[in-house]
Amino acid sequence: MRESLNLIQCRIVAARVLKEATLADFATSDTNDISTFAELFQSQGLESVLSAPGPVQIFAPTDDAFDMFISQDLNVSLPEFLERGSLIEKLLAFHIVLGNTSSGTQETLLPGYSVCVDNGTVVDGLGNVGKITQEVKASNGDMFLVDRVLLPAFRELQILD
Repeated sequence: MRESLNLIQCRIVAARVLKEATLADFATSDTNDISTFAELFQSQGLESVLSAPGPVQIFAPTDDAFDMFISQDLNVSLPEFLERGSLIEKLLAFHIVLGNTSSGTQETLLPGYSVCVDNGTVVDGLGNVGKITQEVKASNGDMFLVDRVLLPAFRELQILD
């Protein structure tokens, strides 16, 4: 019983509530760990998604997750990665769900592709499991900070090539 209570308390502490602020307000604040994600959204002109009326659900990889993905998985620098514009836009679309998120399979903004959300984790199209490290509730939806970059299950995106 005590373990269950501690788990509930941890989840309450991990969830930040921004009743008047939008997801865009959180993404651009200096108090988060998603500056790379915010920079990529801005570089692709997708800021309007974060300030749309919603509800919208964003699975935002942390800076550490993007650093590892760009430097180790892709073996490129951030400026080199930013040159992959249309691929970045598709990758970011895979991190967005319109509507309210619940457990189970959720269709992403990338047509025909989904993620599976369950018990504080999100599973991408390749079967990789990302841990949701923080949840932010804003006026227009929720942002889930994830410890990995999520990838769709198709090679034609050529992100890893």
